[in-house]
Amino acid sequence: MTQVFQNFVNGDWADSRSGDVMTSINPASLSDVVGEFQKSEPRDAQSAVDAANSANAAWGGSSGLARGQYLMKAASFLEQHAEEYAQAITREA
Repeated sequence: MTQVFQNFVNGDWADSRSGDVMTSINPASLSDVVGEFQKSEPRDAQSAVDAANSANAAWGGSSGLARGQYLMKAASFLEQHAEEYAQAITREA
């Protein structure tokens, strides 16, 4: 079964407002379906921008130490999963 990927906005996974998806196929292997991705609309993007703007006040209000710790945790996660992400990006390109 093909995996359907959702948008992540304001801490929640959600379908696009259109409810439509588009299929991504590996151009190097046309039988390899990467997944189905939300066919987002401008209003979906606006919701994400609005959520980011709302979160900005809390982020800015946290200490530099707290922000640094969060960014280090994110960097560590990306390093641990670098190969997995590289393969996914290569399949989708």
